[in-house]
Amino acid sequence: MTTFEERREYKRVKPPREMNSFSQNQLSEVIDISATGLRLKGSFVENQSEEYSLKLFTTDFQFLLTDIPAKVVWEKKHGLYLNHIKEIGVRFEGLSEEQQEQINLLLSPQLFWQSQCSSSWNTKTGSARDF
Repeated sequence: MTTFEERREYKRVKPPREMNSFSQNQLSEVIDISATGLRLKGSFVENQSEEYSLKLFTTDFQFLLTDIPAKVVWEKKHGLYLNHIKEIGVRFEGLSEEQQEQINLLLSPQLFWQSQCSSSWNTKTGSARDF
């Protein structure tokens, strides 16, 4: 019998070496899980030079590790740069389209909960601010 950690590693989907390797075309191919408006912790923030940037986030859902490519919109409020997700999707390897849709239906509430608990990062002062 395998341990919990062994099962996690078996299902792991490895992210690309370069976060920017995801293109807009790849973003449009992932499944829309209607998570527009999700805010993520600023620890994921790397570059504010572009209005839109594509980032890769990871979530763990019932031993299945998935990669979440997301298009991030930068906005400035009260002197803070906030990373606001405009489009987000989840891609799974080795699953049919129907299976992907079913998993996304289960995953959506988890992402919504994460968005309620997330914070934004002030890159100038290095401090976090909760919403």
